[in-house]
Amino acid sequence: MVLSEKGEILLIGRYPPLLMFPHDADMITVLLGFNRRGAKHAVVFDDEMRLRGMLSLRDVVDLLGGGERWRRIVVEERGGDLYRALTELKASDLMVSDTPHVVVGETRLDEVVEMMMDHRLGAVPVVTKDMRVVGMISERHISELIIDTTMYVSVKEIMSSPVVTAELSTSVKRIQEIMTEKRIRRIPLLDSLGSLAGIVTMRDIIRYYAAEPVLEKIRAGKLEDVYREQAKNIGSYRIATVNENRDVSQAVRIMRAHGVGCLPVLDNEGRLVGIITERDILTKLPRRVGVERFVDTLRHRIFIGRVFF
Repeated sequence: MVLSEKGEILLIGRYPPLLMFPHDADMITVLLGFNRRGAKHAVVFDDEMRLRGMLSLRDVVDLLGGGERWRRIVVEERGGDLYRALTELKASDLMVSDTPHVVVGETRLDEVVEMMMDHRLGAVPVVTKDMRVVGMISERHISELIIDTTMYVSVKEIMSSPVVTAELSTSVKRIQEIMTEKRIRRIPLLDSLGSLAGIVTMRDIIRYYAAEPVLEKIRAGKLEDVYREQAKNIGSYRIATVNENRDVSQAVRIMRAHGVGCLPVLDNEGRLVGIITERDILTKLPRRVGVERFVDTLRHRIFIGRVFF
């Protein structure tokens, strides 16, 4: 529980953060840490536990293959030796510094919500006045505050469409390239008939690379073997979906029930027509015509819904 000087209690977030790395942690430690904790973001701290920056799944996937960091750091600077890069690079080499943050005793809940929604932040660290890290607030924490009563906004109004998809046989390397190019964390997988068959996420990518047999191939320089693995062998097949005509509140309930941050969107014939994520709900929903956002700082609830049509 964190009491603001302005008389409000900030209860949201995780204290301490789910995942933290010292600034000099090597990237194998970072890779294994992300896999073990299942986190999307991590705090990087200095020797006195002060905030140095943030790392995300995207930063790690970018380095592993297909991104600008991979081309520059692995290919150009180390001749394609990914294992060397993973052992030589430190968390501070990949982190984003000067990250927005929440200060204990100074930042109100409504200010946190505004910061994350309006600036499309996936997570913000919580620090003391002297910048010592004490917690983290993620988009999942914010989305859990949204009251799931009828919002009078349909899923198709805020979903991302058309959907970036891949075939089941698409290579891991190509999946990473698509994620980096399109700045997305999930890619639905289609079967030979074009129907939704599975989904591959950045977490799946991390889980794949963190497996000991894969790390051994990377150590041995067999990177092409690693990159050739097909998406169907690392993706997920138990997929929660939502109909495009459902109210967004229904999507919120489904996400919470299944513990996921995105839902493929289907039309009435069962065809994939879009994808909706927690971030879509947090950032696109308040921008729809007639939609208002109200943050109840006393009850720690967020109301978002269409109040006029």
